[in-house]
Amino acid sequence: MSFRTLLFVLLAIIRPVSALASSLSLGGRRSAFLRSAEQSVTATDAITYTMLPGQSFKSYPGNTTWHISSWGAECVVKLDPKPDGACCPYAVVRLASGAKCPVGRVFKAADAILSKDWLPYTPGLTTPTVHVFNGTKDSGLLKCNDDAAPIENTRLMNSILTQLAPGDTLVVPPGVYCMGAGVIAYRLRHVVVDINGELYFSQGMKEWPKNANDYLIAMNFFGLTNVTFTSTTRKGLVKASGCTKWYAERLAHGGGEGGNTLFHIGPDVNLTYASSEILVEHLSFEDGPDWQTYLEKITNVVVRHVSVKITCLPVIGTVTEIINALALNTDGIDVWGSNVHIHDVDIVNGDDCICVKGNADGSGIMSENWLVENSSATGEGLSIGTMWSGNFTTRNVTFRNIEMPHTRKGIYIKVDTEGNVVEDVLYQNITLLGSTLQFPVMIGPIHQFTDQRCAWSWPWIETGTCGTFSNARVNVSIDGLHISRPNGFPSSNMADMVIIGNNISRPTVRLANIKIDGLFKDKGLKTCDDPPTTAIGYCDNACYSANVITDGSYPIKCTAYSTTVESGKCAPRVGAVAQRCASGKAEKDVLCTGSGLKCT
Repeated sequence: MSFRTLLFVLLAIIRPVSALASSLSLGGRRSAFLRSAEQSVTATDAITYTMLPGQSFKSYPGNTTWHISSWGAECVVKLDPKPDGACCPYAVVRLASGAKCPVGRVFKAADAILSKDWLPYTPGLTTPTVHVFNGTKDSGLLKCNDDAAPIENTRLMNSILTQLAPGDTLVVPPGVYCMGAGVIAYRLRHVVVDINGELYFSQGMKEWPKNANDYLIAMNFFGLTNVTFTSTTRKGLVKASGCTKWYAERLAHGGGEGGNTLFHIGPDVNLTYASSEILVEHLSFEDGPDWQTYLEKITNVVVRHVSVKITCLPVIGTVTEIINALALNTDGIDVWGSNVHIHDVDIVNGDDCICVKGNADGSGIMSENWLVENSSATGEGLSIGTMWSGNFTTRNVTFRNIEMPHTRKGIYIKVDTEGNVVEDVLYQNITLLGSTLQFPVMIGPIHQFTDQRCAWSWPWIETGTCGTFSNARVNVSIDGLHISRPNGFPSSNMADMVIIGNNISRPTVRLANIKIDGLFKDKGLKTCDDPPTTAIGYCDNACYSANVITDGSYPIKCTAYSTTVESGKCAPRVGAVAQRCASGKAEKDVLCTGSGLKCT
């Protein structure tokens, strides 16, 4: 190896490590700061949350759950209930200067995933070999369904994948290659897949290959360790023909969820471990008929500088809702796993943009320790769920610094099954630009075409139902949400925030630094004086049935409604409204009760 080559390799390793080290320097100071903060507020209060200024990480579990936000130094104190059960379970206590909450076991969550001493790609453990994919290039007419090129190219790709040894690289040169679904590889170790051309999975749904159970996934990888998917030219593209044949064929042939996924990494069905140390970077994914990218049962994954687009979708106008309904299940980046860092991605699609998935098989494997940041997303939102099994837990997840132009939903948490747990989740500095076709924020059951959970017609049509269940837990903070609607953009006449708590046992949602331009108060939105029959009260562009703590920046004057419907309207809860500010504190400090809600 020449000195120049050796220097290049060393720099490739040192620079990412240096970046990680710089991100960790704050962590060292942070730990020292926390250790100096061990002081009780009172001897009798049971502290459940602690807030300190300037950071954004959380801990789980322990006697103290740390949540760092820009609110300032706060403790959320669990209070003893009143004999009638109406007293609030939580209160925000603003700390006096110098006072500190007790410190329990500290766990650095979202930012801690960056402290891992690993790189997604380790240079070759053996003498590396470069395998060049010399498939048949398309003539430019894209007549992929008329010849044998897709079948032969897929066979060639699979043959090369089986030859990859640790340290090897598979290179796809520039050009357009017609492919057939069914690219598959098992147990790759310490390799690079470098896609510099366009892999065009051309078949429509009628021609898309199937096995005994479902359509074949376009690219399917099992049991990987330390594998990089990249494009050194930054022009690598994995594309399907969703836009050309999509709508008619989805209606004619079904195309249910789970089929026709473009890019999938999962565990080997014969192995007990999941894929780990995965890097996906500098690639584009377009027009897949179903989920675009799914990373299943993954540990230690970085997705960065990736574009995911459904290129034929309009995003503005009232007709969009009907058109986009056919684009359901075109999820952008779905991950089921832990230690996940997604950043600098650009997504435009018809369903979940970035989604925390999990527990599809009831195994109980959690999705935890996520950081998603510095990205753009337009679609069904920054999502958690759907959670298919009751023993699914998501915790320690942070979305921050994300713009969402003309999105259908913004923040979307789908707590869909008995026993789901979503806790220590932070959405920070999220900006919704232009018209939002549905809800900027929705926390509750999945919004779908059936009445099984929350009917797609709800709440446009008051006969639509929103299913209920119990024994689920939600703990979410939204710190820094800007909803910007310039004059002239169409509105959907929807509430800005929908937090459905009658199906969740004591959900807790914290709101801070909320800014909304162009409230739809003149668009016929329901108010507390005219609640819908679905037993959720709409109040000044919000409907709540949950414990909500706000710093006052969100314009709420709201009373929660019971699930008892009387004479076609929702009856206020008995003893509904209670409000107390912590001693000597400002009106922004509010207490949200289990029996009602009122916020200044």
